[in-house]
Amino acid sequence: MEKRYCKKCGRPLDRGDIDLCRGCVEDDGQTYEKYREEHKTEEYYTTNNVAGTIKGLAVISAILGIIASIIIGFSIDSFVTGLIGCVIAVLSVLLLYAVGEGLQILDDIKTNTEHMRDYIESENKNGEEN
Repeated sequence: MEKRYCKKCGRPLDRGDIDLCRGCVEDDGQTYEKYREEHKTEEYYTTNNVAGTIKGLAVISAILGIIASIIIGFSIDSFVTGLIGCVIAVLSVLLLYAVGEGLQILDDIKTNTEHMRDYIESENKNGEEN
């Protein structure tokens, strides 16, 4: 989340949900809590269910792949076969997890772009009104 500043005095805001700092609100004769409730803006927090599902499947696949490789290695009395199976399971799971992470990053970029667009549009509207 980007750093936000008070629209009146320019001080950094400790919260990102209102546009004025505590000092500027209290200088106007209001209480900070009442102002915050009246002027609270929507925060953009999203979860990407597809990316989370893919990453969850990757973790489950890793566990199952390693367990299966160990069982197969013991059943045919070959340590090398079990080790190779574990390595292949981990490498394939890393690829699957990377796909899920890539989807999450793309969704975050989309969400942040929408947030910036809304912010710029609101600033343009405020500038036109003045």
